[in-house]
Amino acid sequence: MHPHGYRILRALFAAFVLSLPSVAGAMDAVLIGNGTYTNAVWSNLACSSNDVMLMDDRLKSGACSFATTTYLDRTAPQIANAVNLGVPAIPNDTWIFYYTGHGDNTAGYSGGLAGINDNGSGSDLYYPKDFAAQLASVGHPFSTAVLLDACGSGGFAKLADTFLQAKNIPVLFLTATDDSLNCAVCGGGGTSNFTFWVNKGLSGLADGACGGLPNGVVTFDELDCYLTTNYDPLGVKHLYIPRGLGSLGCRAVVTAVRRSTWGDLKQIYR
Repeated sequence: MHPHGYRILRALFAAFVLSLPSVAGAMDAVLIGNGTYTNAVWSNLACSSNDVMLMDDRLKSGACSFATTTYLDRTAPQIANAVNLGVPAIPNDTWIFYYTGHGDNTAGYSGGLAGINDNGSGSDLYYPKDFAAQLASVGHPFSTAVLLDACGSGGFAKLADTFLQAKNIPVLFLTATDDSLNCAVCGGGGTSNFTFWVNKGLSGLADGACGGLPNGVVTFDELDCYLTTNYDPLGVKHLYIPRGLGSLGCRAVVTAVRRSTWGDLKQIYR
């Protein structure tokens, strides 16, 4: 083909691509599992990779229809980068940030999610203020749900929520602990207790958990009620901060229709 003709075809193709409508209603989930730590102060967590696999399968199922991106064994800067990449580029989209691994619950570092190189003195922690600053830097509205399966996860949620509310940014938090002192536990089935029951609830078992009639959709409000009955009696109470987003959920029955909403290890203390 003559070079001039090739340039014309290439220009026409570029114009065609640019004229395609942008994808709307795309929903993304960023899942991070930290299990292999480089400092002995943190025990390795064999359950973390299983947690991520379980949540990945659930969220990308036809019931929830999320496009998932999974990461294992991240440093704090890498966690921050995953958040930057995961925040929706399209206004009014919904996304999930899920983390399973160690969290720091010591004085001065409470609420930090432990990057794999942390030495126990805050050398590699991802802090609530950093998460809030990242979300606040985006110039368009979007919905965020944060699920944390770690020690001190309640502290992370409460601090991040404080920063976000100061900027009038609503974010839903659902965490394994209700304060910064409690610790999540790797259960006997190869996954963490919190993630195990979240997955069970989202599979459809939480539909109607708050006393209403099942309607085929599991909302986060219902998931909260389900965890109160099934997870909290294990000894560590979860934390739920809905901020008006609790009606989001997943279908309890898989259909071909895309939803625009979603709604034996020894015990290792994390």
